[in-house]
Amino acid sequence: MKQYSRLLGISLLALALLSVLSSIGLCNSVGPDLLTSRARAPRFGTCIATPPYEFVDGQCLYSGITADYVHLFEKILGVKFKRTRCTGRYRMFKAVELKDVDFIPLVERTPELQRKMDFIFPYIQQPTVVVTTAEASFGENVDSLRGKRIAIPAYSGVAQYLLKLFGNDIHLVEYDGNGTTVLESVLQGEADAAILDLTIASYFLDKKRFGEMKIAGFTDYIAVRGMAVRKNMPELKKQLLGAVQQIPSSKHAELHSKWLVTPKVPIWKDDRLIGGTLIVLGVGLALLALITGWNQSLKKTVKKRTLALEAVNTMLFQSLQASSEQALHGTCLELIHQTMGAKVVFLAVKQNDRLNMVTSFPEDYVTVLNQVSFPLENLCCNTAVQSTISVKTGNKGELPACFALRAFHTDNIDKFVVGVASNDNYSPEALSTFNTLVSTFGQVVRHKQAERALLEKDKQIIRVQRMESLGVMAGGIAHDFNNILGAIIANGEMIELFHEVEEESVGAKLQSILAAAYRGRDVVQQILNFARPNSDGVKPLRLDEVVFETEKMFRVSLPAKIEMELRVDKEAVVLANSTQISQVLMNLCMNSVQAIGDSKGTIRIFLKKEFTVPKHMFQGALSVSDSYILLSVEDDGPGMPPEVLEHVFDPFFTTKPPGEGTGLGLSIVAGIVSSYGGFVHVDSAVETGTRINIIFPSCDQSPDSLRKESGISTAQGDGKILFVDDEETVLLSYSEVLEQLGYTVQAQRCAEAALKLFSTSPESYSLVITDYNMPGLTGDMLARSILDIRPDIPVILCTGFSSRFDERKAEGLGLAALLKKPVSIRELADTVSRFISM
Repeated sequence: MKQYSRLLGISLLALALLSVLSSIGLCNSVGPDLLTSRARAPRFGTCIATPPYEFVDGQCLYSGITADYVHLFEKILGVKFKRTRCTGRYRMFKAVELKDVDFIPLVERTPELQRKMDFIFPYIQQPTVVVTTAEASFGENVDSLRGKRIAIPAYSGVAQYLLKLFGNDIHLVEYDGNGTTVLESVLQGEADAAILDLTIASYFLDKKRFGEMKIAGFTDYIAVRGMAVRKNMPELKKQLLGAVQQIPSSKHAELHSKWLVTPKVPIWKDDRLIGGTLIVLGVGLALLALITGWNQSLKKTVKKRTLALEAVNTMLFQSLQASSEQALHGTCLELIHQTMGAKVVFLAVKQNDRLNMVTSFPEDYVTVLNQVSFPLENLCCNTAVQSTISVKTGNKGELPACFALRAFHTDNIDKFVVGVASNDNYSPEALSTFNTLVSTFGQVVRHKQAERALLEKDKQIIRVQRMESLGVMAGGIAHDFNNILGAIIANGEMIELFHEVEEESVGAKLQSILAAAYRGRDVVQQILNFARPNSDGVKPLRLDEVVFETEKMFRVSLPAKIEMELRVDKEAVVLANSTQISQVLMNLCMNSVQAIGDSKGTIRIFLKKEFTVPKHMFQGALSVSDSYILLSVEDDGPGMPPEVLEHVFDPFFTTKPPGEGTGLGLSIVAGIVSSYGGFVHVDSAVETGTRINIIFPSCDQSPDSLRKESGISTAQGDGKILFVDDEETVLLSYSEVLEQLGYTVQAQRCAEAALKLFSTSPESYSLVITDYNMPGLTGDMLARSILDIRPDIPVILCTGFSSRFDERKAEGLGLAALLKKPVSIRELADTVSRFISM
């Protein structure tokens, strides 16, 4: 009778679950297009006969509730699945790893399975029972199994359940076979008892072969079986979930009614029925009242367990649908509140032997609960702790006196605690239900945290891809802009060199044009450094010159409410790249401006030539005896709390809204500084502002000042030059420059035409100058063809930007020189005269 009632409750739960699956719509409507477009039909794996779920009938046909679901999915999706037969569960999971099996239609949900596959469709939920020989005197309750040898199916979740209960006080014997194999081990004395789910056990015990065996009792473990899909197969997973949605609840009920028949216990084996019959004969109406009371109690128990299982399933589904971890907290607390019938349910974090409330249900108890001192001595993550606390809570009246607490860990360092409160003590059965609910709560929270972490990783990958695209775009911009600047610089320098400017104002304007062009060249170089970092070598550099130059550029864009102060020591020399140091200062100053915002404030830049590093700043392999230079940027902003300060150097970490920051500023600063043997130290606190200290090792070498454009030589040359560039303005400008310097220039915009022209009279040319990036025949291909015709001719290649061609490749190709656009007249004249004079 007890077995029948439990099975009835489980069947009702299964039907309710299937109705939920049909009504909530786990995914969009499906069709056969995606599956039929696959290179091969999806393959599912079966390993052993598991009647009445999955078996081969007398006509050698694949049968059972699982087979009916598979055939139903084939009909809905319009595809024929391929069945892969395995000799055991081990081989079936191995086939999944080898990608020989795409999904398994019948498998038990366990933590080990969910690490390998996505469990998507639970359609069988059965309680597990203890099966013993007829003469065995144990097995009515789980505690009687302590110290016994228990046979169980391999890869069953009941193993973890028993190990948690008994640890080393139980010996588990796993069999990679069907129910027959497990029961045979008990008959042959290899095990004292077996644990199977109720339906499978009842099916085999009705066979004559196992007529001397019995179901001795039930365990608290519920075996959940269903369908699982191999990881990294979202398309198949989506299609199968869509097929589930299209199956009506009536069809689910029909399949369960067809295969999951209620096991019937023979009347001569039912000791309770025999005893009840004798009592009825003896006491009549008294026994009738007792049976009625017992029946009502059993109904209440079944109802409570059904509610608990429904709450567990709802939590699991909500873990997939909840938009945030906070929303998941609220949903789970509400489910615990309903299932436990508690007055108050709360979620807290254990910190320093106190509970700090996160949320509660109802929500208006958070402030009250924060005033309560809970006894936490015996609190753990395995069982619930019950205590009685009497607390007055003001206008809320008395808080319930009886509390039950249970802790669980998440993937981070937090230790969450769930508590329920009522006016009465909780029974052991209620505490067991509470344990199950909190355990599931912890599981779904960890799942949501892992999902959030994966989502953040996906966002970071997208950001990295976007930055790579920006790098490619920066290279293209640099190439085009260098051609424009080349024409401006060439023509400006020609006017300055070869033409007399009578009006002083015109000369000044010419100098302004050239200065702007030179500055534009520096800006392009910064773009190139973005597209191809660390492209320039380091050299001894005066930091004070870089600071003054950068401050001059940055002050132009500074808001009127923000002032800048400089306290700079002279002749502070480091081994670095001026463009990158300028980038570091620009990033730090921009961060300070954004921190100050619309308020009035000051940005201070400090440069100390000789700096003694305090011990709390030391990082890496620095030595007290080393000489250091300190560069600091300080602002009057609101400062940073410790939780933000901890992540300031993480790539893509930002506190700004989307679209207002990439989170790369300080990450780039730290990378540049560390590449020069220095480090960054941040001092910041809320409402005190922020100071970022950059410590560089000092350099004893003589410094190079920032580049100044030198005069242009007017020395005349002699020789014929073939000049090739597809940009007409560049071609005309530099051709005129070379002609002014005394050379004969043959200008060509088409590389193919230039090659044909050269091949007709190769000995008539003294030098070839070609651009790299040209349509059709690129500069390196043209140079290779020219050198094949005449190996001794000097070839100079000019490039605005190319990630595919550098000095090393130029040297390997045998080029005379590689010039980077925009090329000044001085640089062009010096290079040409060097090779023609040879």
